[in-house]
Amino acid sequence: MVFRAGVMLRAMGWVILWLRLRERLSAETVARRAAVGPQTLRDLEKGRCRNCGWTTLHDLCRALHLRLTHVERLAYRYLLRDFRHQERAHRGQANWKMVYPWSRNRAKPRIRGRAGHGTP
Repeated sequence: MVFRAGVMLRAMGWVILWLRLRERLSAETVARRAAVGPQTLRDLEKGRCRNCGWTTLHDLCRALHLRLTHVERLAYRYLLRDFRHQERAHRGQANWKMVYPWSRNRAKPRIRGRAGHGTP
């Protein structure tokens, strides 16, 4: 399965948002670590950054102590899993469209912190 580049960029922003929230870090903290503006990070997370470069993504991933390839793989696996789930739900229907996780029509997932971090 291949997703368009714009969808993958949006999915990577979505994953970066959830990883940042899981670590309980503010956008300002991550942006400062990555040497980018906090608005750039917020735009990427919300899908408003259409021309975000790989260098910026790489710096943001390093600020979260992750590899860019890992975040890209997480985004792809999440989209693929979600696509297959929706495909099963729409079995037998001819022209269904995938509803992306960041769509307003979708419920927001619960954020769970890492074990041993923050409050129990």
